[in-house]
Amino acid sequence: ACAAAACAAAADAGVAGCTLVSDPAERTRAAPSERRALSEVDASPPPCVDEGVVARGQSHACVLVDGAVRCHGSNSYGQLGIDSTTNVGSGLGGAMSALTDVDLGAGRYAVQISAGSYHTCALLNGAAGEVLCWGSGSAGRLGYDSSANIGDVPGSMAALTPVNLNGAVAVEVACGSDHTCVRTSTGGVRCWGYGDYGNLGIDATANIGLGGTMAILTDIDFQGAAATAAAAAAGGLRG
Repeated sequence: ACAAAACAAAADAGVAGCTLVSDPAERTRAAPSERRALSEVDASPPPCVDEGVVARGQSHACVLVDGAVRCHGSNSYGQLGIDSTTNVGSGLGGAMSALTDVDLGAGRYAVQISAGSYHTCALLNGAAGEVLCWGSGSAGRLGYDSSANIGDVPGSMAALTPVNLNGAVAVEVACGSDHTCVRTSTGGVRCWGYGDYGNLGIDATANIGLGGTMAILTDIDFQGAAATAAAAAAGGLRG
């Protein structure tokens, strides 16, 4: 509701490209040349934000402003998405003046973000419902069938490809401490990463996201519950 209010305020002020909808086929963003930052909107009181606009990890945080993602804080694993492990915001070689947009790839904009302990994910614009993740790859939490970190060395973000959701179209992404979940356009929920405590909902403690396991990613069995998506939409999907 807060994000919708901020978008309404942006539209009233003539800021193009702010669209918050649940149907991924309707997600559109204006071209960068046609957009102004939401910070330019003169609103009183200031527009509020909710989860998915600001994402907080264990020791880093990211903000989503009109499709662009900027992160600051600890960066030991590349969770800031800036192709290095330099912390940002400490003032010790990593001042806020170094803050820059995460490279999501040409033509890509984020419509929602989430942060785990040491990783970050973004839901992209477009009907495909694609998700990008970066930071620590431990236990397969990034969804790339590898434990390698992403975002910690030059060029790694430019080479980033969407997570293999095994045919699903994501409408929401949520990062847990060391695992990740998406809500899909058909009302399902799919999770990957650390599974030792049943986090992934697959009746097993195996990790998913390593060694080809993303190809068998499937919806959690909620035993016929019809509210798999409704509950997530109402309160925000929790990874």
